[in-house]
Amino acid sequence: MFTDEDWIADMWGDALEQAANETHIDFADLPESCPWPMSSVLEDGFLPE
Repeated sequence: MFTDEDWIADMWGDALEQAANETHIDFADLPESCPWPMSSVLEDGFLPE
């Protein structure tokens, strides 16, 4: 599941919508796709730089 590109893109779209609603940041100002590889995101202790 976490390596399925279609699933990742779908979840990213849902996350963008939620982030835009909660922060009132314009949807167009958020990244179109996840800027980090899923393998990194799933590592214990992952924090984006």
